[in-house]
Amino acid sequence: MVGSPARASAPPTSPPDTAPEGYVRLVDDTGLLTIVVPETWTDVDPVPVEDVDNGPQPWLAASTDIDQFLQTFDASGALITAFAYDPDPQFLIDQFSLLEGCTDFVVEPFDDGRFAGLVQLGIGCGEGGEASWTLIVANPAAPTDQSLTAMVQLQSASPADDEAVRIARESFATTTASTALTASTASTASSTPANSQPADPG
Repeated sequence: MVGSPARASAPPTSPPDTAPEGYVRLVDDTGLLTIVVPETWTDVDPVPVEDVDNGPQPWLAASTDIDQFLQTFDASGALITAFAYDPDPQFLIDQFSLLEGCTDFVVEPFDDGRFAGLVQLGIGCGEGGEASWTLIVANPAAPTDQSLTAMVQLQSASPADDEAVRIARESFATTTASTALTASTASTASSTPANSQPADPG
């Protein structure tokens, strides 16, 4: 199952450029978001979500089957998207958190040295109770960086994929070329979390 977020005593300021053997670093089509996932997660969607009111929203999803990942607990996967900066991560946690499908949910602080906010952890998920769910809503850790608010959804369909989820959680980031998002470049509420309702992945 997914454990508590890591809190290193001397956290890195940026994610490593290289990926472990058997993994690949992905970048979304806007060039803003990046994450490391297994090479076997070949169903990849880097295309921004088109929001009628707010324009394209950076979006990067990867899984063995994105549709199953977004709508069931049967596939492991990762999704990272960016919103206009919001100082209160609780707003997006409340909007996109799961309320059912797992035996237990907990919301706790998240801080990996690069991003800080909140994380919702779901354990004992799915029919067999072997899946786990993670929802991270976090802002850049630097107080002066108000470029965006990141939302990351991670799912392990079974304990066999817990390591993949851990690596994805520790590697999500923005690229060095990232710029501040405004209402015209990132939606304030357009993404759909996995397992809530059918999503528009872009």
